[in-house]
Amino acid sequence: MRSKVYSMFPLEQVDITPFRRHPEIDGAKLQKELDRAVYPYITWEKGDEAAPGDVVTCRMESSDPRFRRDAAKITVGAGLLGKDEEYKLVGARVGTARTLCCRGSEVTVTVTDILKRCVPPLEDRMVAALGIDGVQTVGQYRAYLRKQALDEQFTNDSYEVIQAVLRTVRERSEVLIDEADWQQSVDWDLNRLTVISRLDGMDLKTMTARDFDGRIPVKSYYELVAMLQRDAWQNTWQMLMGRKLAETDGFAVTREGYETFLKENAEAWHFTAEDYRPAYPYEYYEAIQYRVHYYDAVSGYIRKHLYWEE
Repeated sequence: MRSKVYSMFPLEQVDITPFRRHPEIDGAKLQKELDRAVYPYITWEKGDEAAPGDVVTCRMESSDPRFRRDAAKITVGAGLLGKDEEYKLVGARVGTARTLCCRGSEVTVTVTDILKRCVPPLEDRMVAALGIDGVQTVGQYRAYLRKQALDEQFTNDSYEVIQAVLRTVRERSEVLIDEADWQQSVDWDLNRLTVISRLDGMDLKTMTARDFDGRIPVKSYYELVAMLQRDAWQNTWQMLMGRKLAETDGFAVTREGYETFLKENAEAWHFTAEDYRPAYPYEYYEAIQYRVHYYDAVSGYIRKHLYWEE
């Protein structure tokens, strides 16, 4: 490889202040996940007066045969008979009769039994039973869910910032990309797509717009080559930066990782590792890993500093 990094501007010196923001955690969604841990411990007890969420057993009478039941179970507010109509049962006691309008039919509902849901408070033992590594207490579970929510939000918030950091580093670094290395990047990508297409029973060069639809965002082989040529400069630059970064942070690409990668990806495509190996020569896999390594470093830096509070 004749390409070379003469100087690499430290990504940590890129100012991302204009992008910083407060995290917006959906409290209702977080609480819903906390409640899930309690579900196995919910019990039911007989009640005197129906309330939303209670399971009410009713005798249903109507001229419409669809609504003639001796012991129909209705969860008040669940919407089986329509939420507004079910809420008419709130306050009813055993023996109470109410008239509901269900799907255009008049139905007389007589309450014969009421079961109330008893929801205990979330406890450490319930969290421990979930079997999540490193999560044994309610506090740890809350922090775990919060981190998941922030990670999901970060995926949506980070793209623009990551591109800005990559652009700034690229502008302030001194990198020589040799044309032969650029062409190698194009050839690797093209070979990968050729092999995968062949395994799928198609010839990449003769694929039509319909064949490409849903697979690759182009309409012809020539558009595909142009796209790969355009992307190859950035891919090669990012790979070089990943290699340079690895000289100081200890990152290494291994043959063991390569074999695992082949096996897992081949299985995802329902092929064997040997079928899939021609799509990913080791040198290509190595280049991709360095490319990803640098991207992950940029993403990790942004993840630590993007949000004002966590």
